[in-house]
Amino acid sequence: RIRAVSSPEFSAFAAAPLAVPPPAAAALLPGACPCSSSSSCSRPREGGEETAVEPSVRPESLRLHQPALQADPLPLGPPGGCRGAAATAPAARAAGAPKGGCRTKSGCGAPQSCKEGDIAAPVAPVLRRATARIVSFGKQQQWRQALKVLDELKGTSVQPNAITFGAAISACQRSGQWATCLGLLEEMKREGVAPDVVAYSAAVSACARSSEWRVVLTLLDEMRARGVKPNLITYSAAMCGYQAGKRWAEALELIEAMTAEGVEPTLMVCSAAISACEKRGRWQEALQLLEEIPRHRLQPDLISFNTVVSACAKNGQWQHALGVMEKMERAAVKPDVATYGSSLRACAKGRCWQHALRLLEEATTRFGGPPLGVVAFNTAISACAAPRRWPQALALWQAMPSTGVQPDLVTFNSVLGSLERSGCWQKALEVLDQLRAEGFRPDEVTQGSVVNACKEGGQWQLALSLLGDFRRGAEASCGASSQRPTACARRGQQQQQRQRQGGPPPNVITHTAAIGACARAGAWQQALGVLEDMQRASLPPNHFACNAAISACVAGGQPEKARQIARDMRRSGLAPNAVTRRALLSASALTSVASSRSSASGAGSHESTSSAS
Repeated sequence: RIRAVSSPEFSAFAAAPLAVPPPAAAALLPGACPCSSSSSCSRPREGGEETAVEPSVRPESLRLHQPALQADPLPLGPPGGCRGAAATAPAARAAGAPKGGCRTKSGCGAPQSCKEGDIAAPVAPVLRRATARIVSFGKQQQWRQALKVLDELKGTSVQPNAITFGAAISACQRSGQWATCLGLLEEMKREGVAPDVVAYSAAVSACARSSEWRVVLTLLDEMRARGVKPNLITYSAAMCGYQAGKRWAEALELIEAMTAEGVEPTLMVCSAAISACEKRGRWQEALQLLEEIPRHRLQPDLISFNTVVSACAKNGQWQHALGVMEKMERAAVKPDVATYGSSLRACAKGRCWQHALRLLEEATTRFGGPPLGVVAFNTAISACAAPRRWPQALALWQAMPSTGVQPDLVTFNSVLGSLERSGCWQKALEVLDQLRAEGFRPDEVTQGSVVNACKEGGQWQLALSLLGDFRRGAEASCGASSQRPTACARRGQQQQQRQRQGGPPPNVITHTAAIGACARAGAWQQALGVLEDMQRASLPPNHFACNAAISACVAGGQPEKARQIARDMRRSGLAPNAVTRRALLSASALTSVASSRSSASGAGSHESTSSAS
C-alpha cells in the first residue's frame, strides 16, 4: 500500500472512463457496491447479498483507456475495501455517489469510508511494474539494475512502499550484498516506511550468507524492539548464519527463542544447530539437540545422525558414536558410507581396534570395497596402531586388493606406524621395499616411521644407513628435477612426479630418531655427527634432538661434550627443560665418579711410593 498521489501526470489518467459495457455496470463483481453503476468500488451490499456476474463480463475486461497502462488490470484494495477505480475520477462522483462516503485522499466517492492508504488506481500499476522489474532483476542477480529501478521510482511522485523496498532488499540478498541490504533498511526508516518481516528476513539472510553473525544478532534485536515478530523464514536464515560462523552457543539460544515465541523449529533448523556444534567439537550439545528433535514432533534424518556421529568422532568418543548408530537402527534410518567413516575415525582415535575391524567388515559387506574407498581402510589400519596389534594392520593391508581398493602412500604409512611402535624393524623394511616396488617414494612420515622402528629394535647402524639413503635419494631427486626443461602443467602431476622420482629430504623428526638410536647404543660420536648434519642442512635442532645427543654423550662417558651441547642450546634460544636437566645431572654425577676414581688412584700411587721409600 502507498498513499494516493495527485500529480499532473495522472490527471488525464484519472479522468478516463472505465471500459465496462453499460448493461453490465450494475453487475460488475460479486457483492459490488451499489453506490454507482459506473464505479468499481466493491463494498459489500447491504444485507450481504451478492449479484451474479454475467459470463460475458470478466474482471480481466476492466481496463482503463490509457495507452501507457492499457495492459494493467485494475488494482484490488483490501478485502471488501475500495478497488479505487474511480480514485480521482470525477465521473464516479458525478454518477450519484452519496455524500459522506470515502474521505481518503483519493476521494473515490465510496458510500463507506475506505482505509487511509489504500492504493489509488493511477499509482498501483506503476508500483506493480516497478516491483516486478526489481524482482526480475533480483532473480537474475542484477542488484545494481534493481536499485536503479528503485531510484527511478523515487524520482517520480510515487512513493515506494514496504513491498517495493522488500523486493529491492531481496534482490541485493540474492547477490550477497549484505551491506546494501542494511542501507536499504535505514533508507526505509528515513522515508517513513516501516520495515516488515519480509524486509528484515531478506536482510538477515544476506548477513547470514556472508557469515556476519553479529549483524544477524543486531537485526533480531531490532525486530523485537520495533514490534516485528520474526517468523520461521527469519529464524531459518539466522540459523544458517550461525552454522556458517560456527556459533554454537547462539544457535542454541535461537532455538530456545523460537520455542518461547511459539515458532516451532523445522528439521533443517535443528540440523543446522547440530552442525554448528559439530564444527566446534561440542559433541555433548550435539547429542542433546539430537535428543530434543522428537520433542518438536520431528524425526531425525540421516543428515542429523551423521552430523552427531562426526561430532563424536572429532573428540574420539567412539562409545557415543556407536550409540548413535544404534539409535539410527531403532529409528529405521539406514547408515551410509559417511556414517561408517565417521564411526571408524572415532574408533581409530580411541584405539578401539576391535570395533574398527567390525565396522569395516560390516560396511564392506553392505556397500563393498570401492564405495568405502581407501580412506576407510586407512582409518581402520590406524586404529591398529597400538603395540602388538601390527598383525591386524598387516592383514588389512594385504586384504585390500581383494576388495577392489588399492593401497596408497597413506596406507603404507599407517602400516609402518603400527610396526614402528612394536619395534618390528624387519617387517618395516619389507613394507618399505613393497612401497618402492609399487612406484612410490617415501615421504617424511615414511622416513620417520622406518627409522623409529630401527631405533625401537636397537638397530642404530641400520638407522644411520637409512638416514643416508633418504638423504641421497632427495639429492638425486633434486638433481633430476633441475635437468627437466619445463615443470608439469598441473599441480597434481607435479606431486605425483615427486612421489615417484624421490621423496623430500629427511626432516627434524627423522634425524632425531637416528640420534635416539645412537643414544641407546652409546654411540656418542655418531650422534654428534647427525646433530652437525642437521645444522648443515639448516634444520634447527629441537629439544628432543639435543636431549638425545646429551644422553648419547652421557652413555658414552663424555660429560663435557654433554655440557657443551647444553651451552649451545642456550645460545640458540632453547632453554633446557626437565629432561635436559636430568641428563646434565647424570653428566655431573659421571664427572664426580671419574674425579673420585682419579683421586683414589692418585692416593694409592702415593702410598705405594711411600712404602717403597
